[in-house]
Amino acid sequence: MHTTVGIATLWAAALASSRTLRRWSLDRYGKAVALRVGVDMRRPPDESDAPFIALFPDAVSERGLKHLGTLKGIVAAGERAAMFYCIQRPDACCFGPADMIDPAYAVGLRDAVAHGVEVYPHLAVLTVEGIGLEAECLSMV
Repeated sequence: MHTTVGIATLWAAALASSRTLRRWSLDRYGKAVALRVGVDMRRPPDESDAPFIALFPDAVSERGLKHLGTLKGIVAAGERAAMFYCIQRPDACCFGPADMIDPAYAVGLRDAVAHGVEVYPHLAVLTVEGIGLEAECLSMV
């Protein structure tokens, strides 16, 4: 089992080694992605702290990887197939696979997308009336 410090070290290393993430963050925000563990509520995060990236999965997901393979097979058979991700953080600006947590899933997701599986990461909108979804998908990094 990883400690919080160990997990933070893994995430920091993954962020530092991802050229795609660095390039995207510099192009969009003019700065590199920074790892923030915990939040000081005397100064809650705001747009200046962006980007906030929603990553999946948060644990190794053999079942999720199996589902991606099934979806690839559906596309190979000539049908449409899609993966839907419900992002429950309103401050997320994009979505991506958590390479540092489950490298096999990350490779599987990118491979599924390359083979035509559609990906729809949407922000959840929570109100007293219920839960909705933002109309626009988050971009995938």
